[in-house]
Amino acid sequence: MLGHYDRADDHLDHATHWSVAADAPYVRESAHTLRLVLDWVRGKWPGLAEETERNLRSPRLAHLHAVTAELTVVRAGLALAQGDPATTQTLLARVHPDPQAPRPTPDHTVPVRALAAGLLARLATAQGDHAAAWQRVEALVSLVASKGIWVWAAELVPGMEALLDSGRRAVARDLRARFRAGLRDAHAPAAEAALTRFEAAIARHRGHVDRALHLYAEAETAYRAMSRPYDAAQAREAAARTRLARPDHREAVPAGVEGLRAALADYTGLGAAWDSARVRRALRAQGVVAVAGAGRGRRDQRLSPRESEIAALAAQGRTNREIAALLHLSPRTVETHVANALAKLGLRSRRDLSGPSNPSAT
Repeated sequence: MLGHYDRADDHLDHATHWSVAADAPYVRESAHTLRLVLDWVRGKWPGLAEETERNLRSPRLAHLHAVTAELTVVRAGLALAQGDPATTQTLLARVHPDPQAPRPTPDHTVPVRALAAGLLARLATAQGDHAAAWQRVEALVSLVASKGIWVWAAELVPGMEALLDSGRRAVARDLRARFRAGLRDAHAPAAEAALTRFEAAIARHRGHVDRALHLYAEAETAYRAMSRPYDAAQAREAAARTRLARPDHREAVPAGVEGLRAALADYTGLGAAWDSARVRRALRAQGVVAVAGAGRGRRDQRLSPRESEIAALAAQGRTNREIAALLHLSPRTVETHVANALAKLGLRSRRDLSGPSNPSAT
């Protein structure tokens, strides 16, 4: 996963053609699965969850453990982005179990385990457990450092950033220096963008805000050049939060809010409900209400912003419990908002929320 995705496409085309001609099913399935991994990192998500599920259930792949591990990570990543962290944890336990667990670590490739560890670190960070976020990646960071193959560290940065929030800044700075040295002459755009993001986080924690903003912008540009919109949106969100942390500057808050709005648009376009909900909370903390579908003129004015947001999620088929977890509300509160939305819209059941008469569903 160096970040040369156009070249990867060409190689996969050749591998697929050769595997069919040579009747090599393992190569064919591996190439197809790697294509799905590329779709994940490049934000080509429509239909990807269904395709991944279909492949995971396929008997022909049951004995191909390396292939199913890659599929599992893709499905887990989609589940997290789409607001189902419980499924993410369940799936990734097969690939990268808790470091405190007694069972042995599965023998999967380092890049696959790194993808899994990075996702789990993001989840732990969202839960406020920075120590756990670092623990999720610590063993792999040590492995990468011992082998000197720092291109593998690209997906581990979420856990490395957690060092900063757990008071271990000297360790983070040491890793940054080794990461930078390890990428010298590597020609690995994905790892270079991840390093830039890590350096931005270090600068932010040291109070070097202008430097951090410059680096976050550089990381975002690099991710967009690679067609990695999800990572680019995360860099944009981080820059916006950095601006909002310096309200002593007159333009900081408006610029930060605008950055959050832009990140929200990115996440919404991808279907990343988990991230969208996080950004909406940040906007509400600034006194800005951003509802699902904001900017498209589709919210039904009979509903409050919160009712519209919940109605849109219910229209996607999410349960009250899922919506509650996504928006950090109680299931009872969600139930009340759904009932109010149905009453205001004159609908009988939540199934009707997805119908053409409900603008909040789009």
